[in-house]
Amino acid sequence: MIDLRFFLDPEKMNEPVSPWARWPLGVILAAGFLLCVGLSVDTVRQWETLPHPAFQMVVFSTMGVAAGVVAVKLFRGDRIAAPVQTAPRPIIVRIVGVPIFVVYGLMALTSHLWSQRIEFGAMALGGLGFVLWPTAFFPRRGEHGA
Repeated sequence: MIDLRFFLDPEKMNEPVSPWARWPLGVILAAGFLLCVGLSVDTVRQWETLPHPAFQMVVFSTMGVAAGVVAVKLFRGDRIAAPVQTAPRPIIVRIVGVPIFVVYGLMALTSHLWSQRIEFGAMALGGLGFVLWPTAFFPRRGEHGA
């Protein structure tokens, strides 16, 4: 099982990405950027036949821009995010968990395939875990944050 505490430890998160992992991750993200560009072009070509082409364009462009920005940062050796000082507050984790639980729960209830129900149901249970146990994977906060 993956130990998420390693990924959520502020000291570990402030370390730069190691060089042996930077290039493969950058290549994967660049491929994701190119895939999003290709899917966007395909969406524009088939605009009349798709049920919600504007929504698809928003999703593909958002994911493509995010993947491209992170890929460029990895290739240049820059920081991906600002330094992390402490673990997130439990209320923030709960606020993130509620929409995850609601959206994926509804998707699991309305899907037609069992594979989708299992996948979306597992994601909904992850959101429920964020709501019920927000400090399960985070180190304890010793001081008051205000």
